[in-house]
Amino acid sequence: GPAPTALSGGFASSTVLNKLVRFKNYVFGINNKNASTPSRLFWSSNLDAETWPAANFLDVNPNDGDTITGLVIFNDVLFIFKETSIYYLVGEVFDPSNPTYALRKATNPSNIGTFHGRTCRVFQDRLIFLAHDGVYALTSPSVSPVNITRSKVNGSIKDMINRAIAGAATTHCVAEVYDNKYWLSFQNLSASTNNRT
Repeated sequence: GPAPTALSGGFASSTVLNKLVRFKNYVFGINNKNASTPSRLFWSSNLDAETWPAANFLDVNPNDGDTITGLVIFNDVLFIFKETSIYYLVGEVFDPSNPTYALRKATNPSNIGTFHGRTCRVFQDRLIFLAHDGVYALTSPSVSPVNITRSKVNGSIKDMINRAIAGAATTHCVAEVYDNKYWLSFQNLSASTNNRT
């Protein structure tokens, strides 16, 4: 994948972000490889992706023991995926000294998130992702509280997904939307690379 992005303008030179998204004239990022801040969301200055003020961060429920695993923009909302929860950020101006934004938790159900941030994709007006117990679709993000409905998977596909989320395969799951389909790729337990789609 692409090289991580080093931050400037108030951050330690060792701070590196490994996931970036553009949202509302800002760039948001996470560093989920940093054990001291696995729940921290960073963002740039307004209209300046190269400047990252030291105060521009938000700890997303840092005491839950979960890591932020993914960031996705869906229907003008920034979704923040953790391992067993989903949060969403709404607002227009992200100034820590005068906050006009709100962080909310998706509560229906409250224990669903993803270990696989690279499986979170917008597809057919839904946000699809692989959770610890199957594939989910997030709908109605503009309505509070956010509603999450279970996607239907059947037969051999369900069996393959169950194998993908067991044991060592969990870190390698990835999805893409192509040819009007949601493609989920993972490795079976005996492989060293993804070999199932």
